[in-house]
Amino acid sequence: MYSYMDIQLPLELLPSFSVYTLLVSLLLKPGKPPSLLLSLPLLAILLITSWLTQVIDWRTAAFLVFATLIISQVQSKHLPIKTFAWIFLSLVPLMLALHLVPGFTKTTVFGPALLGNSSIPYTLSAHLDKALGAVLILFCFRYWVSNTSPSNLKNETNIKPELFAKLGFAMFGIFLIGYILGVNTDFKFGQLTLAFIFINLFVTCIAEEAFFRLIIQRFIFLKSSTASAAIIGSSLLFTLAHFHTGPGAIERLSLIFAAGLLYAWSYQRSNSLLLAILLHFSINLIHFSFFVYPASFTH
Repeated sequence: MYSYMDIQLPLELLPSFSVYTLLVSLLLKPGKPPSLLLSLPLLAILLITSWLTQVIDWRTAAFLVFATLIISQVQSKHLPIKTFAWIFLSLVPLMLALHLVPGFTKTTVFGPALLGNSSIPYTLSAHLDKALGAVLILFCFRYWVSNTSPSNLKNETNIKPELFAKLGFAMFGIFLIGYILGVNTDFKFGQLTLAFIFINLFVTCIAEEAFFRLIIQRFIFLKSSTASAAIIGSSLLFTLAHFHTGPGAIERLSLIFAAGLLYAWSYQRSNSLLLAILLHFSINLIHFSFFVYPASFTH
């Protein structure tokens, strides 16, 4: 069982993540995007603050500025430039999420240690690189991607009351399947829960949903014009991104695929990235708070 002494909250991350939280909150706000006169200075403050607190080095900051300039050309009238910008937009957030871009301070908040009744060591890390990948994607789709795409990929959302009932039923089904497979209940709340809430919502869920919905799912749908292909294809890639081996891996990956289907379906039906993010976060928080986490199975 962990103790409060096992949790490390590095103070040097607080300025960067404070600015980041404000910036992504503005970018995710439904309706008209915030003025570039507000969001671009916030992005600059985020990079400068991260450099001054030595969370990133100057080369990383310069690379991110360069990446932003390239990605801003996704609607260029020149096809080679436009193609390169889209490739850059697809690869850079992935590289950041996989921690392949050097110059970031690696920060572990907790672990590796056993959490509750789980038999699998758990590590909670605060990765600014993954978070900045989300910022690049959100900037692109809020300011530089036109709304001339197919109807259910425009900015208008389509959220109806009955959708929440269907999502609630599907969430219950996922946890029921997990329980049947052998994921036991394990109630746990504490200081780590607060750290998990912030990092999982503002880093993990925002970054993953921005990438898999706006980049992957959107691309598959535009190329296939088939909602089912976009949902299944993005869910398979979502599962592949979480691939691992070891005891219980097949069961865990099956549940991840089921959750990926739910996130993709909710986005395809509602066209709301925010809904997909909150759905992803809700499932993760319920799993973390009420079940063995990471999932280990009893047979």
